Amino acid sequence: MKIISTSGNIALYPSLTFKENRGLACSWYEYASPDKPAPSDIWFARSDAHNHWTKPVNVSRGVSYNNGPCLHWCCSGFYLIAWHSWRNPGREPFSADGDICNIWVSKSEDGFHWTEPSMAFPRLSNNEYATLTESVDQTLWMVFFQRSTRRLFISSSKDGLMWKDPAELPEPISGGKFPDLAADIEGTFYLAYIGNNGIRDVVRLAFSDDKRQWRDDREVFGLVNVNLSKPRVSLTPSGSIWIACQNNEWGSYNAEYVVNITSRQMRINLRADKTPGNALWVLNAVDIRDPAGTFHKLYTFGPRKEDMGEDAIHITDDDCRYNSRKGFGFEGNVSGVIRELGDRITRSFFCSDEPGTFIVDLSDGTYAVKIYFSSHVAARPGTVINIEGDLVDCRKPLMRNETCYICCLDHQGPYFGEISPDDDYDNNRPSKILHGSDGLSKYIAWTRFAPGSTGIAVSRFEVPTLITVPTKGK
Repeated sequence: MKIISTSGNIALYPSLTFKENRGLACSWYEYASPDKPAPSDIWFARSDAHNHWTKPVNVSRGVSYNNGPCLHWCCSGFYLIAWHSWRNPGREPFSADGDICNIWVSKSEDGFHWTEPSMAFPRLSNNEYATLTESVDQTLWMVFFQRSTRRLFISSSKDGLMWKDPAELPEPISGGKFPDLAADIEGTFYLAYIGNNGIRDVVRLAFSDDKRQWRDDREVFGLVNVNLSKPRVSLTPSGSIWIACQNNEWGSYNAEYVVNITSRQMRINLRADKTPGNALWVLNAVDIRDPAGTFHKLYTFGPRKEDMGEDAIHITDDDCRYNSRKGFGFEGNVSGVIRELGDRITRSFFCSDEPGTFIVDLSDGTYAVKIYFSSHVAARPGTVINIEGDLVDCRKPLMRNETCYICCLDHQGPYFGEISPDDDYDNNRPSKILHGSDGLSKYIAWTRFAPGSTGIAVSRFEVPTLITVPTKGK
């Protein structure tokens, strides 16, 4: 495993490509901070035949949050990167209410000198997560997600900078998110994306010969019983289809306590453990009830009023401070965030880099408390919880690592497996899988959170033992 982003800052969302005479190349976005979200830029580096990586180059040179790069080596002889950017400095980068979000592009022949970033669609806003591929006639194609309409669009370009007016993809594909494209030498396009089967977010794959009509749209990871996110599709010269994805890093955790209150007040103390990517603690909700069922309160948190259900008391930035009249609130500096990802509970939260305390006035007695929390930047949450009082019982969740799932589709049928580095640190947000010329070795890039080696890691691995699983479709 090779760490290619050397600043020590938080680096995310790698995009990997390969050119026969130039070796591997990778693009990612990186915060201007080693421990918490800050204005971020798009970076690029490439390797030589000896796996020596160049010094990373800042491509976006922006003043805001640049995110989600897709890197492509174009047959006409240049690298092209597309990404999205919130051009409103100071806004939380994961916020769902960022309203100035556009797709930007830049290209370079050598990887060191890049064109000035330009908007791909100046008249179209709220666009994000662009993916690039190329057809046999060297036309470039882009699919992206428009947040305001919750739809996928497609566009084409000859030079990578000037793009045609995009067209919406047909249903049901159009309702997907996190798209990723690939194309083969026969002219068939492959689109992996995240859909929802009514129970959870799933990876779906569709095919097209003309980019207008899509066929064989089906769920890929049929037996994976978790929410999935950010699929990446790639092809081998023999025609196998490889898809990498991860479980949704915004899944919720909860810790359950039984507490005996004798001071007429419950105090829940919170702090960040300060592990890589966890400079802030995150609190999503607190559920308190008595064993007899006569008392029940659900407290949820966020920057503004949200419909969190009839039983919820939603606390916002404007009313978060504790006072005895309300009987609940925070001590310490906190701020609310609504992010685009996550479920009803985990997408809205309070966070802080300073210790804080959530206080609820209660009658003395025994209460069952469930505390919902999630991660902020790293995949593994870093919130340390302590409840003042007599703890009768305490059940805390097992902190799981993010899992990278791999699916291979070929003439022998679908195969499924998992791949992860050998250590216990966070390694997530996988890139496309690139295929070595020996037919066995593969390359993948990760986001890595580990002491002394936080950044983008590129790994070489042999084809894992894959387990045959049933999938829908052919």
